[in-house]
Amino acid sequence: CDELCRIGGDEFVALLPNTTQALCARLATRLLDTVGGIVAPHGEAGPLLSVSVGYAEIQPGDDVATWTARADAAMYRAKAAGKARTDGLNASGIAEAA
Repeated sequence: CDELCRIGGDEFVALLPNTTQALCARLATRLLDTVGGIVAPHGEAGPLLSVSVGYAEIQPGDDVATWTARADAAMYRAKAAGKARTDGLNASGIAEAA
């Protein structure tokens, strides 16, 4: 089953077993769109929230630390690219940014 866990501060991890890299990329984009569509109460200007998403598919031989480090690095690449971005590594280790 899928799980969403807070790992500290404003960082969360979603564990999505049996989810391909391509599906994860689509889910990340949907999350960006959903969060970006939240409007501030009382008509305040501008987006209320933004999110940066990093994702990584577990690879044979990965342990939890290696796998989560790749996802964390992808998230920081997404943040460095600007607000409301996603970044992930495909099975070949090549970055996929949106």
